[in-house]
Amino acid sequence: MLTGSLLLSFRAGAEIQVLDWYRMGEGVEEPAQNDPFTLKDETGRRPLTATPACGFSPVISPEAAARTGSTRALRMNGQGAVASGSLLTGVNDNFGIEAWIATDTNSGDRRILYNGEPGKDGWGIEQSGNYLRLRVGSSVSYGTWVGPGGWNHVALVVDRGRISMYLNRVLAGSLLNVVVLPATGNFRIGDSEKGFPGRVDEVRAFTFAPGAFRFADLLPGKFPVTLMLNGGSVPYGSSLDQGTGEVGVLRSVSNFFLRNLDPVALPLASVGVTGGDTGDFEVTGWDGSPLPEGRLDSSGIPLAVAFTPRGGGLRSTTLRVVSADPAQGEFSVQLTGTGLLLPSLEFYAGKGAVLKPVGGVAEIFPLIPAGGKRVVKSYTVRNAGSADLTGLALSFSGMNAADFTAGALPESLAPGESASFDVTFMPGLGGARRAKLRLVSNDQDRPEVTLDLVGQGVGPEIDITRGAGERPAAGALLEISGYGSPSDMPEGLHGVVSAAAGFSFGVAARADGTVAAWGPNGYSGQIEVPPGLSGVVAVAAGADSALALKGDGTVVQWGGGSAPEGLSGITAISAGDSAAIALKRDGTVVTWRWGFSAPDSPPVGLGGVVAVAAGESHKLALKDDGTVVAWGNNHWEQSQVPAGLAGVVAVAAGGNHSLALESDGTLVQWGNCGSIVPPGISGPVAEIAANGAGYVALLRDGRLIRWSGDDGVVSKVVDTGGATVRGIASGISGNFAIVDHPADFGVRDVAAAALRQSFTIRNGGGLPLKLSSLEISGENADAFTLDTRGTLMTLPGTQGVTTFTVSFRPRAEGMSHATLRVLSNDEDEGVYEIPLTGGGVVVTGPLEAWRLLHFETTADAGSAADLADPNHNGITNLLEYALGGDPVAGGGGASLLPKYVVNRITKRSSLVVARDSSRAGIVMTVQAADDPAGPWQDLATSTNSGPFKALSAGTGIVESGIGTKLNVAVTDPVRGGDGGRTRRFMRLRVTRL
Repeated sequence: MLTGSLLLSFRAGAEIQVLDWYRMGEGVEEPAQNDPFTLKDETGRRPLTATPACGFSPVISPEAAARTGSTRALRMNGQGAVASGSLLTGVNDNFGIEAWIATDTNSGDRRILYNGEPGKDGWGIEQSGNYLRLRVGSSVSYGTWVGPGGWNHVALVVDRGRISMYLNRVLAGSLLNVVVLPATGNFRIGDSEKGFPGRVDEVRAFTFAPGAFRFADLLPGKFPVTLMLNGGSVPYGSSLDQGTGEVGVLRSVSNFFLRNLDPVALPLASVGVTGGDTGDFEVTGWDGSPLPEGRLDSSGIPLAVAFTPRGGGLRSTTLRVVSADPAQGEFSVQLTGTGLLLPSLEFYAGKGAVLKPVGGVAEIFPLIPAGGKRVVKSYTVRNAGSADLTGLALSFSGMNAADFTAGALPESLAPGESASFDVTFMPGLGGARRAKLRLVSNDQDRPEVTLDLVGQGVGPEIDITRGAGERPAAGALLEISGYGSPSDMPEGLHGVVSAAAGFSFGVAARADGTVAAWGPNGYSGQIEVPPGLSGVVAVAAGADSALALKGDGTVVQWGGGSAPEGLSGITAISAGDSAAIALKRDGTVVTWRWGFSAPDSPPVGLGGVVAVAAGESHKLALKDDGTVVAWGNNHWEQSQVPAGLAGVVAVAAGGNHSLALESDGTLVQWGNCGSIVPPGISGPVAEIAANGAGYVALLRDGRLIRWSGDDGVVSKVVDTGGATVRGIASGISGNFAIVDHPADFGVRDVAAAALRQSFTIRNGGGLPLKLSSLEISGENADAFTLDTRGTLMTLPGTQGVTTFTVSFRPRAEGMSHATLRVLSNDEDEGVYEIPLTGGGVVVTGPLEAWRLLHFETTADAGSAADLADPNHNGITNLLEYALGGDPVAGGGGASLLPKYVVNRITKRSSLVVARDSSRAGIVMTVQAADDPAGPWQDLATSTNSGPFKALSAGTGIVESGIGTKLNVAVTDPVRGGDGGRTRRFMRLRVTRL
């Protein structure tokens, strides 16, 4: 939108006295070449002598022609071009000088009009580069901008000591408190020293009574309007081009301001457009309201001109401001513009009456079985323009372009016409199927429209579960919440060895060397993995670009940008917003960029590098001596390595921040996330990564921590769901953890029988799933036995099912690790790996076997210790063992506790105790006392959970029950009340042999 001011004055000029008026050629013969000549002063007072470098030109200001009748101007050819004469004497206050000028250059300092000696005394107008400014002796104003080539009216006015310059009757600069010293030397037009290249016309000097100057006193005041646009002046009679636009479409709105600079309100007859193509130009207020009529006061009127071409070709009209007083005249400028008859393509999903604009998101096709099934979606193209839409053509590109076909479109559509076509999706294989639909036409604004197409072909899809539905897998990708994390991560993605996050998209390399990518495809195609890409060992991601490092040391890049041709010998890669860095085998680095990123070449001579990291616009390199080198953008000091940093073993770079891991597991960070590492990271760190807004750290104890400057430097523990973290990865918009979900068989007695677990394979696809092999490998593969008897090797589509079993029997103490590999024709998961884990212990007795059953350990430690109470029921583990309880089950323990019973007749008390004959290795003793503080008397004891034997005369022992679990009532030989006793106490004491 254009802005400016429209300035008016309709007040008649005051009485002024013209001192000199140089018409610049009217009524004077053209001088002979190389001869000086005289410039006539209309007042007859001070003619000027012009040098041969001056001449007359018919190229004049339209405003000067209209308002003074000018027919020629003085042409000045630069060096040595000057017209000079005697001084204007006695003009130190209440005077003015004006002229129309057009400069041919926008460089250098040059005088245009001057009376006196510049820098010493007198006054004048000069050019400084693109600016005009006034000078009084050694003082100059800031001036105002003018461009070369155009005509401008300029005036210097001294009124009661205030020195002002007016450009096109608008105040452009002032000098206050400057004394105008009497001039010495002469009066001149042009610059004899540096030369003024340009034209000058109608130079007029005048005086007036103090305070009597008005804008209307200047020569343009006969038609007292000045039009201001974008801070510059548009002279009377000139042309304003409103640009080129499509017929029927609003092309531009130019904003002006209609202002009365005089205190007296002015009568307006009309403000508007007239003649020519008036229907193409609308004059309103800035808010679209009608313009007021009547008188224009000092508050002014906002004025807007809107151009909407109604036809093709050149369109023009005249903008006129007319006074109600015929003597004051009018101001007018030409408004022009060009209308184009253009086609305009509109693209919709659907056909008939139900249409939905297409754009912004991918078109999702329903999930269907692969191999012969199809689904159809309809689309409509409409020509909303004013000319024929031609060259219409459809095509497909991308990884799975062959899965999509389209119907035909007519080659052209007349204005207002529309046509529909169908897109058919028929997946050849299972899994995500992606392509890009391309529609081209002669629409000048959108010659090409693309649409991402996403479908899901249900081919052979392997799914393996254990037991009640647990899904164990190796190398699963866990998304960690962060800033703008990638979306649409494929469900069940596993086998991952490397991952990275771009701007809202993700990319991962699998153990089989293939690559998966997901998320919005944008305009760059960053999730369109190149067909046949294999042998990949690591990936990286920029904002709109994905990179893959292959095992042969080459790099493949797709989406935005491309890797340098011939790049080889690479061992590591990292990418930032629109730039990447690669580490070569010889310890040097290579960087490249794409898009609008700034160059950031590595420091000259950089070598000995062992690791690299790329931030948004900076890079880090870790050298083999443990020091770090950084370069690139340093706005947040992200490239300013902290002094003394050494002993570094890993680096990470985020958006505008950096992180280093030292050999002792401590962290050092710098950049816009600050230098404070969160106190929640309490322990040595094993691995680090950085995303656009923060960091992720894997601690040596297996905990995963994330933090950022936005969190106020607060660390947050990431819930991994019990999975084992294999590694971490980050990128511009997210964090990942590569985790293993093992099939864990627990801890087993090495002498016990093998534990069998059943696994189920399901085919979730529409085509047969063919299993080529099932095998167990790894360091402790001999601890696991695979049984595939009865396992089907071909599963039909739509939920074909088969099972197999794996048995675990540890061969020795300690952990056993192996890998179950299932190979199939699943396109995405041809190798399905499941980590197998289990522990072995040597059980030395029933108590250790009991601990192993409940705690998967035989050690008298932690929650399995004799005196521990893990279920918080008030009964220690040793008592739970002795009494047949469950130490990890919930609920109270009252049912297990011995029961105290008093016989009312004999007044003798008994303690009823549960005895499990299988609980060997303990001694159970029933005791009695007159006081809880003791001394306690042993009444009966059971060793190795054998029958209780009396230890005190008269003690009664009665056992009841069958099998191994019995109830034993031990009766106190002392009756209550005997010997002055008021009561007796009994208890059970359990100890280990």
